[in-house]
Amino acid sequence: MRPLLTFGVALGLAWCARPAQAQERAEALFERGVSAFLAGRFEEGCPLIEKSHALDPLPGVLFTLAECQFGWGKAKTAADNYGRFLDVVGRLPPAEAGKHAERAAVAIRKRAQAAQRIASVTLRVRGQWVPGTRVTLGSKDVTLLVGKRIELDPGSVSVALVQPGRPVAKREVVLRASQDETVELVIEPPPPPEPAAEPAASAAAPSPSPPPSKAGAWVLGGVGLLGVAVGGVTGAMAWSKRSTIEDNCPNRVCNSSGRSAVDSGQELATVSTISFGVGLVALGGATYLFLKNDERASASTHRGPRVTLGLGSATLRGSF
Repeated sequence: MRPLLTFGVALGLAWCARPAQAQERAEALFERGVSAFLAGRFEEGCPLIEKSHALDPLPGVLFTLAECQFGWGKAKTAADNYGRFLDVVGRLPPAEAGKHAERAAVAIRKRAQAAQRIASVTLRVRGQWVPGTRVTLGSKDVTLLVGKRIELDPGSVSVALVQPGRPVAKREVVLRASQDETVELVIEPPPPPEPAAEPAASAAAPSPSPPPSKAGAWVLGGVGLLGVAVGGVTGAMAWSKRSTIEDNCPNRVCNSSGRSAVDSGQELATVSTISFGVGLVALGGATYLFLKNDERASASTHRGPRVTLGLGSATLRGSF
């Protein structure tokens, strides 16, 4: 336990040197912080004293803050604040500086002790540096300090590697007093670029159409067969009139029976000729449709090349 005289002097000189218009809140924070500090509750007392100094930056308050942080084990922070206190006192007029002579001697000794307890960490990065990569130490960006020794208070600190397009890689590092830790961070290679999306087809490829219906071919076939049948019947009937004409038209002079047979025979012959013609044309059309239907059906199910052999010839067909 430090001598109470040190803290009594610190408190008395700190507040004696304060201007009359010092803020009451700064004084209240200081008193609460010192009470917690003397009770060993550094995590409570040091932040209160720091807030008081921010409101009313007196040299005595800064010295008391450094003392609290030294007791808390914050070696780097305490050494910095001891140094700040000595700088402030060194700029005071001799009469004012003399009031802080005892505390200045304590600050010189304590700063040297704190400096020996400072922890440090060196961050190293392995892998190809990706633009946009950052390294943080606690809440500070230390990207520009990679590879250099960084002094810190002993204790636990979070180290993070932040890469574009990658999850943040975090590590908790325990820094021991008076020791230097080396932390290696590995940069992962950037993710491969996503394949470019294939352009959407302007129109869907037409699906193979089903083979055409054979209904038309069957209808034409039926008409053709009927025409041929009618032509055959009427042709036979016209032929049957020949004997009647020969009997009733001697020397090509016909009586009434012969004339009637001639007229009837001519009509039947005309019907027979027309029926045969229509039937043959219909049968031809039906045959064409049947062949066309078979060709389309074959093309829709077989797209590869086909070879057709004939007498003395060969034909290569297909779709490519």
